[in-house]
Amino acid sequence: MSAEADTTVEGGEGSGVQLKPGLVRAFQGIWTFEWQSRMTFGKLGSAAAAVFALPLLMLLTLPQASADTFHSWAVTFFLMLVVPLNCLSFFGPMIRDDVQSDTLPFVITRPLKRHALYFLKFTSVMIWTQLVTLLGGAMFVLVALLKGIEGISDLIPYYFLAQFVAVIAFGALSGLLGLLSKKYMVLGVVYGAVIEVGIGSIPTNIHSLAISYHIKSILANVPPIAKQYGWTAGSVGESVGIAMIAAVVFLILGALMFNVREFHHADEMQK
Repeated sequence: MSAEADTTVEGGEGSGVQLKPGLVRAFQGIWTFEWQSRMTFGKLGSAAAAVFALPLLMLLTLPQASADTFHSWAVTFFLMLVVPLNCLSFFGPMIRDDVQSDTLPFVITRPLKRHALYFLKFTSVMIWTQLVTLLGGAMFVLVALLKGIEGISDLIPYYFLAQFVAVIAFGALSGLLGLLSKKYMVLGVVYGAVIEVGIGSIPTNIHSLAISYHIKSILANVPPIAKQYGWTAGSVGESVGIAMIAAVVFLILGALMFNVREFHHADEMQK
């Protein structure tokens, strides 16, 4: 059914009353649905695990003042692996969850264009994911302070900027993969292996196609990180800009696909 239903109601004096909501009110409604869906026991447990599990494990096992080991946990494992996987699990099903719960027909028949709904849905999921990732990063900083890791104050601004950019870019990609297939986790792993690990490691300009390359360029502005991993520091503004351009491209492609694709509840429920 069309998402642009007639929203004019004739008043008593022949004048029409426009009921079509503005983007702010539409976002408030979508955010309310999103927030309520995240308040279930299972999803709160998953969010808590994403925030506390790895920092707690690191606190128990990390040697005192071991900066290299801390970087391996916080950068190599969490930022370069866990964050992209979290984006897949959060953004991949952002439309399919509505399909499987049979609420998508209600959402898309509201008086708002489909692509606008997609952007607002993405924004809602992005805010939640940024919050979870921010809290996880804060836990790493706390562990670093407790373990006496040197240079943490220099790392903090670049680390949180890299996290912020990674969530937006990988989130936009994950949303697109979620529309392409029910097997979006598999698609994401294949994409990561081919593009982020494979092409991102090629020492030519083609590596700029990988989001991870730009994340590394941001972090390499911290000398201990650049020295430990052999990464080359790049312009922070350029790295952020290219990653954001990639995110916009993925978002537009996702919105276009959502505009034309029909989802069938019975088919989507099949694994």
